[in-house]
Amino acid sequence: MWLVRTAAINDIGEKYYPRSEIAKWASVEMPKKFGEIVERDDWYVAVQGDEIVATGLLDVSGKSLGAIFVRPDQQRKGLATMMLSKLEDVARDKGIDRLTLESTLNAFEFYEKNGFSIVKRSKYRLQNGYELDCIVMEKRI
Repeated sequence: MWLVRTAAINDIGEKYYPRSEIAKWASVEMPKKFGEIVERDDWYVAVQGDEIVATGLLDVSGKSLGAIFVRPDQQRKGLATMMLSKLEDVARDKGIDRLTLESTLNAFEFYEKNGFSIVKRSKYRLQNGYELDCIVMEKRI
């Protein structure tokens, strides 16, 4: 799952973030307790053969979506849309009627196309202290 995340970040074009910012973002090390985090929250993966090709997180307590990541060689095949639909279905099943997220600049249009609205521009603070420009969004589901 972490490898899919890192590959997707490294594949982001400089149209959205300078290469130096992408490198800082991608270099965040996997948390030591990542396994516990995965077990605690609602994480989903899309698998092709025996490989994970996409991941997505629903933070039920925060009523928010974590990042959806798709392996670069599998992008533009509908996996992100499928993952978003799954996360929204799970949220509805858990009684959540509104989701929020902090979208990176490269993913903003995807979420907007899928019904999310802008709340505000913000900064997302990574574990290594680096701050990344993002857009807080929400959607009634």
